[in-house]
Amino acid sequence: MLDRYDLRGCYNMNSPNTTTMARYYLNPSDNYFFHYDRAPMRLFHINDRLNEFGVAFGVETSNVTCGGIRLFLFSNAWQYYSSLYYQTNCHPEIKEVGNLYNTDNLYILSKDNIHNNGLTAFLSPSSTLPNVTLMSDSNYTYNSLTQIFAGNHIDISGHNGTLVFHIFDQDDYLLSEESCFNKEVHEYETLPNCQGEKEELKWKYLTLNGIEWNTIVVTPLSITTNSICEKCD
Repeated sequence: MLDRYDLRGCYNMNSPNTTTMARYYLNPSDNYFFHYDRAPMRLFHINDRLNEFGVAFGVETSNVTCGGIRLFLFSNAWQYYSSLYYQTNCHPEIKEVGNLYNTDNLYILSKDNIHNNGLTAFLSPSSTLPNVTLMSDSNYTYNSLTQIFAGNHIDISGHNGTLVFHIFDQDDYLLSEESCFNKEVHEYETLPNCQGEKEELKWKYLTLNGIEWNTIVVTPLSITTNSICEKCD
């Protein structure tokens, strides 16, 4: 179910007691697999100037022999125009999803029971080849990723076994070139689009008691300097 949000959070544009949401029913027999209930869903933007967005989450197969990442791409809340799936190992969890500015080139940082320290995936739904490039390295833990705005490069931050901070740079258009990552190329699966249903819901308002402070303890901190980043070759 999708509802509208802005900087104020979730809000109601209709009457004081009802709201209209977009509802999607995913039939398990349609090969969508099952949402891994210990992994949160993620919202992400795509094709920025068109104000498109997507929803992604980790899934498990019915016999829990493997997992995968499912992505739904929306031009508006009432219909997703594409649904993609690529396979991972069991218990997948998405850490972050991003895209190259004003494109549908997606990159997904996730982890699973084999790649517990991070697995980065690159794919493009509009590509003529339905390929997904998976990158990993067991010597490093990946924490986040971001695009360098003026270019095609992705920064992937992480640390090694001794907690030394690292930033890895990857050109999205040079995925086939050699790098420090272990790479695998697989095909992702494309499923048809789906129209949402209109569902009206009633809001339930709860009045919470105010917070009462019994005591407030303020402890001064002693500030010391420490090196958190070192430039090296």
